[in-house]
Amino acid sequence: MKTRFPLFSILLLVAGLASAVAGGAQQASADAQVTAPDNQPKFPSKANGPRHAAFGTIRDVTCSYPTVIQFRLIGPAKPVRVYNNNFAAIDLTVKGFTPDGPVNPCKDFEGMKADIQYNESSDKTVSGQVFYMILHK
Repeated sequence: MKTRFPLFSILLLVAGLASAVAGGAQQASADAQVTAPDNQPKFPSKANGPRHAAFGTIRDVTCSYPTVIQFRLIGPAKPVRVYNNNFAAIDLTVKGFTPDGPVNPCKDFEGMKADIQYNESSDKTVSGQVFYMILHK
């Protein structure tokens, strides 16, 4: 059984639930002066290289401001290190299980088995930009 979970929708649902629990919806505005920390990884916004697929176990998940995720995928082939500057943009599918609630990529991906697809990046510190994942329990 495959279930698709668009991360952005899940994150919006979590934000809406948190707002409802806190006492109702509130208007929010963003500070135009917010900047990324100096130690923030800076990856290319769009990786346009060749597409690749890999399978393995997700390790070393790190998230940084505002929605950057990077992790290693350890599998039968050589390990790959991938990123996405907006983890909500990753097309996520789960197979063989139903998550207990909203998926938090920064906490829930660690140790999961995954099939991923990614585009090679011009940044040689990573293998590429992940755009599709199937998580397995």
